[in-house]
Amino acid sequence: MLGRLSRRSGDPRSKDVRSSDPDTMLRQISAEIGPLGLEVANAAGVIAGGQALSDEIARSFHGVTASVERTRASTEAIAFNAARSSDLIASTAAVSGEAVGSVAEATAEMEALCGTITGMAARLDTLRTALSTVQEASAAIAGIANKTNLLAMNAAIEAARAGEAGRGFAVVANEVKRLAETTKSATDDISRTIDDLAGQVSTLAETGEGAADRARKAAETSTRVGRSVNDLGAMVEELSDAGAQTRIAAETITDECASLSDSVQDLDTVVDQVGSMMSGAMERMAVTTSALDRMVGDTAMAVETPDTAIIRAAQAAAAEISTLFEAEVDAGRIALDALFDRNYRPLAGTDPEQVMARFTEMTDRVLPAVQEPLLAAHDRVVFCAAVDTSGYLPTHNKAFSHAQSSDPVWNNANCRDRRIFDDPVGLSAGRNTEPFRLMTYRRDMGGGAYAMMKDVAAPIIVGGRHWGGFRIGYRPT
Repeated sequence: MLGRLSRRSGDPRSKDVRSSDPDTMLRQISAEIGPLGLEVANAAGVIAGGQALSDEIARSFHGVTASVERTRASTEAIAFNAARSSDLIASTAAVSGEAVGSVAEATAEMEALCGTITGMAARLDTLRTALSTVQEASAAIAGIANKTNLLAMNAAIEAARAGEAGRGFAVVANEVKRLAETTKSATDDISRTIDDLAGQVSTLAETGEGAADRARKAAETSTRVGRSVNDLGAMVEELSDAGAQTRIAAETITDECASLSDSVQDLDTVVDQVGSMMSGAMERMAVTTSALDRMVGDTAMAVETPDTAIIRAAQAAAAEISTLFEAEVDAGRIALDALFDRNYRPLAGTDPEQVMARFTEMTDRVLPAVQEPLLAAHDRVVFCAAVDTSGYLPTHNKAFSHAQSSDPVWNNANCRDRRIFDDPVGLSAGRNTEPFRLMTYRRDMGGGAYAMMKDVAAPIIVGGRHWGGFRIGYRPT
């Protein structure tokens, strides 16, 4: 930007020999310093914008760094959990394998038990048949015993008739009778025992059939469980493979995040260094701009320059306002502490925020008579207004004192009264105690457009106390 000030052919400032008249020389110097000041102020504005962008980038990188660190911590946690899950899955796979084997053994045992119970039921049926045969045989024996007993009785009767000759036969008949009775008693015991045994066998057979049925169902259930456990084992094996792959992927991500974190931290450091360099450059440019503004102002007070009339107008207006404020205090229309009130009361619903002070109504009454004629008298003047030491502008020019709308952007441009302008230029204008302060700066016009502005401020003194300053913003030549 400063390259545009290089001397060119035909430029009267390119002459090597300057006039020997001091006033003319001052004007020539002022003519060169003025554009240089504008260029430096413009460069300072660009650097300030770059500084703001750098700060925004730095904040973003700090956020990225924090995010990367959080991501790194998260991936480390994921890797740890993946490793733990992989180990657990591997253990589960081993247990699942054992379970598959155990279920297979249990299924085989259940099938064998089912076969045993079924075979036992068949043998019980055979035993029941045999018992039935024995019972029939016992009944037959009992019948024979009854007949034998009947024959023995008949034989005993006949032996008795035979007298002495039949005595021996009677003895035999009696023995046969006792044997028949004993046989009858034994067959009766056998019959009762066989009946009891047959009942128990029947009960056992029925129980065996139920047990066999349940054993078959248990075997079928065991078979289904076996299939399910086999399927589960296959899934666990697949899950184990997936867990191992996840573990490898998580470890890879962790390593990449660690590398990314290191890179971002390095870049973050570079961004901070760039921000520091930009800040330093901005400070140096601000000092240079201030020095050039002071030279331009001093020159304007020594000889007539394009800035002289506006500087003197600012001083005259500041002196007039000081007199008006003192008159208001002397007349009792406002107390001195109210005039220096700095407890601003926000106006509800305003955007940008507007505030009131105890002296705002007074400034609305007395300042327009000073500010409006001055604004109309100079075509280069964009605005002129009084601000206190906090940058509070109670009463602006009428062109900038519209009622607020619902559009904050429009309000910012057209509703600039009752606002606090605590930017560097606004605060410097309000706090300056020198006869005047000239400042050159780049004004943000919105939409990425900027315009070079000059601002001159003269102090407003009331009763020996510094109230603020009177500002005139104007376009450079």
